[in-house]
Amino acid sequence: MSQQQQDNNEQQRRRLPPGMTLPPGMGAPPGMGPPPPPPPPPGMMNAPPGMGGPPPGMMPPGMMPPGMNAPPPPPPPGMMNAQHYAPPPGMMMGGPPPPGLLPPPPGMQQQGQGVGYYPPNTNTTSAGHEYVPPPPDQMHQPPPLPPGIHLPNTMPTPTNLQQAQIFATAPQSQSQHTIPLSLEEKSKRWAKLQKKRYSHKRLNTFSAPQKEQLPPDFLRKLLADHGDMSSKRYQSEKRIYIGALKYVPHALYKLLENIPMPWENYKEVPVLFHVTGAISFIPTTPKVIEPIYQAQWGTAWLLMRREKRDRRHFKRLRFPPFDDEEPPLDYADHVLNVEPGEAVRLELEDDPQYALIQDWFYDSNPLADLSKSDPLREHVYINGPSYKEWRLSTSIMAQLYGLAEPLLNPHGDGNHRYLFDKDFFFTAKALNVAIPGGPKFEPLFRDVVEEDEDWNDFNDITKLIIRKPIRTEYRIAFPHVYNSRPRKVKLAPYHYVASNYVGDADEEEDDDGEEENGMVWCFAAYPTVLNPIVRVGGSGKNYVPTVVDEFDQEDFYGIPLVGESSREDEYDVDNVWDQYQYQYSNDDDSLWEEDDQVVAESTLQPLLQDAPLATSLTSSGIALYHAPPPFSCRSGRTRRTIDVPVIGHWPRNRVNNNKDYPTKVRVSYQKLLKAWVVNQLHPKPATKKTKRALFKSLKNTKFFQCTELDWVEVGLQVCRQGHNMLNLLIQRKQLNYLHLDYNFNLKPTKTLTTKERKKSRFGNAFHLVREILRLVKLIVDAHVQFRLGNVDAYQLADGLQYTFNHVGQLTGMYR
Repeated sequence: MSQQQQDNNEQQRRRLPPGMTLPPGMGAPPGMGPPPPPPPPPGMMNAPPGMGGPPPGMMPPGMMPPGMNAPPPPPPPGMMNAQHYAPPPGMMMGGPPPPGLLPPPPGMQQQGQGVGYYPPNTNTTSAGHEYVPPPPDQMHQPPPLPPGIHLPNTMPTPTNLQQAQIFATAPQSQSQHTIPLSLEEKSKRWAKLQKKRYSHKRLNTFSAPQKEQLPPDFLRKLLADHGDMSSKRYQSEKRIYIGALKYVPHALYKLLENIPMPWENYKEVPVLFHVTGAISFIPTTPKVIEPIYQAQWGTAWLLMRREKRDRRHFKRLRFPPFDDEEPPLDYADHVLNVEPGEAVRLELEDDPQYALIQDWFYDSNPLADLSKSDPLREHVYINGPSYKEWRLSTSIMAQLYGLAEPLLNPHGDGNHRYLFDKDFFFTAKALNVAIPGGPKFEPLFRDVVEEDEDWNDFNDITKLIIRKPIRTEYRIAFPHVYNSRPRKVKLAPYHYVASNYVGDADEEEDDDGEEENGMVWCFAAYPTVLNPIVRVGGSGKNYVPTVVDEFDQEDFYGIPLVGESSREDEYDVDNVWDQYQYQYSNDDDSLWEEDDQVVAESTLQPLLQDAPLATSLTSSGIALYHAPPPFSCRSGRTRRTIDVPVIGHWPRNRVNNNKDYPTKVRVSYQKLLKAWVVNQLHPKPATKKTKRALFKSLKNTKFFQCTELDWVEVGLQVCRQGHNMLNLLIQRKQLNYLHLDYNFNLKPTKTLTTKERKKSRFGNAFHLVREILRLVKLIVDAHVQFRLGNVDAYQLADGLQYTFNHVGQLTGMYR
């Protein structure tokens, strides 16, 4: 052993607690202080100064030179002749050392050396003598300690913490008695073990700290500083702006997805922006409750039609709203302090018919923040802040159905679509014919030859020859009968079960406008839309027909015909058979005879005899049962606004000949119907795509921050950012003779040479992004004109409708 190792061991031995020693070759745990000097033996005075240590060249008591083992300790008094003795209770052989003492190092127990070692408990000693147990009075009593020796403190102290940990990890003897675990503790340990064994381990998980929203002025100041990106001051950030160009289409898509509705004059949205102001996103997807959303659009459509009808001079918005060289307005200077105008909203506050919906109908997220004590809890269920599931009562659904009715499909009967449905369009396309009012397609099979001759080599003499032209409807309805070679045809149902629902528009109310006893007489009143059944032949109670007609028995019995019953009739329907007892008599003229074999018990009662004929919700329930989706459902899941088909059924219905639609409307309907048929005929299979949370991953980085802004302000920012990106791309190619104006028109500043023309050519992606930005700029500028007070909400809605329906004229996107 080297001198340095001996010095280290010496320093460790000096830091042991009082009364403790270390086996040879084992160091003390770190942190132990030097022990105090041992007390002198009894009867001896303290050593004089300079005499405390051993003479030079001699080891201290209890220590041996390196390489030599210390002898075993002597036995207790009274057991001098016993070479092996049993340990006292609590110090079993092979067990852990007493509290406060270090365990022997590995390998010491087998050698039988060191403090606290006891040989195995055998019947014979190592010398071959028989083992003699101690006397009974000393069996369970520990031997007395030598004079002047005291046991150390058994409780681990902060200085003995590592020593206590070593003792806790020492192997336990099998002979030591353990406390049995309770069933509850075993259950907890088993559950913990199974959870650790079968738990799903997520690798490479990163949880970014929650970011606080920054004030809007932070982003405004950021964009104000980055107005002109052509300066050398932003030389290091130009690369970031050009790199963000690949995300511009997604930013524009999210901007248009969150566009304010006609009933919203102001909409605040969350914004995720880059710290350099390169790009801004709206990271939310608007979800709506479909019946409420369609009812909102129904009221907007009703008010817009009414406004266009009553206003004499309706002036359409000018496009483009701002000049080409006019930069986008600064929101803080021009729009922030201007109060927005009134939106397109129907006045529901004074109408008691809509008492359940008038307080929340035009909210941004209707019914999203209902409290537990809200009385609407009886009629509404929303799953929570996630806004995923909804359930509405019949009363609310009936009120929403009444508001959405102008936009819904009025033809609920499937027979109305005969010869104008999907399968009929497929057949017409395969046969290369066109249904009147339907789409026209290119021939599917080009090997069809008109058969003008009555008979040729390919015609049999027994073939049916029709010399008159066959109507197109016949060929489509019965393709295998009226066509020589039908291929790729679809057989459609000939008819559906007729619907007997005629609506509840003729419900009668009392003079005071209230329903009698809270009951709607949906079964008592006869609708005027049906043709009434009239009497034919004799009439009166005493009229006896010679031949009993089953359809005329009502007349004979005197029961009013269908359409004659009303609440004012004196006829008592409940006692109809009591009024004519002669019908049950035994006279020969009686039409009814008692059957002795069929006798009903006196306890027999009709089913549902205690249920009312109708309640206050019966009429609404029947109307909703026959209503088109989603009003035929009481519950569902929220949908994205772009997924709700508000007027998708319009082109799929026959154009009413009574309405004088312009030719362009009919042509537009025919084009939409043709596109719908092609999409239904060739649907794209659903491909499994990996859903990537783009905004979540961007938000977890340090380069993106969050805030909340007005939608118009975000639109102006995205237009500015897109203009900066395209300008930087033009400058990067050193095309100084091309100018991009603020309406995203790319114009040359001079007459270009052939070489300059070749150099200034951009790809389709550049021009497509430029045209999309141009369309978005038109939409945002229209909202800016509304916020400035230059146009009202109806002109804004008309301008947006014109913009989305004339994209090809306003932009060059389809070139």
